Amino acid sequence: MTEFEHPPGPALIWTRPDYTPRRSRRQIATEVAAYHGLTLDQLIHGGRTRLVVWPRQDAMLAMLETGYISYPKMGAFFGLDHTTCMHGAKAALIRRERAEARAA
Repeated sequence: MTEFEHPPGPALIWTRPDYTPRRSRRQIATEVAAYHGLTLDQLIHGGRTRLVVWPRQDAMLAMLETGYISYPKMGAFFGLDHTTCMHGAKAALIRRERAEARAA
């Protein structure tokens, strides 16, 4: 058998040991909403109160930290402009850093 031939039997799917499947925008938003005691619908369409906006911004930051969800895709998911998502992720990051500084 040459190096270009497949071995007989079923095809095996190669996976890296550190591989984790990508989470969708909906999965991330649902997890963040549940953490904050909201539904996905409240997170997406909940208005501008702090009780909804801060969790929404946390979801934006979580999506950004995955490394494969862009600001325009976040904006499309939340029904917002991508620059609003940029501001939201930055605001959530600042809140997180301040909380960590207070805890230290």
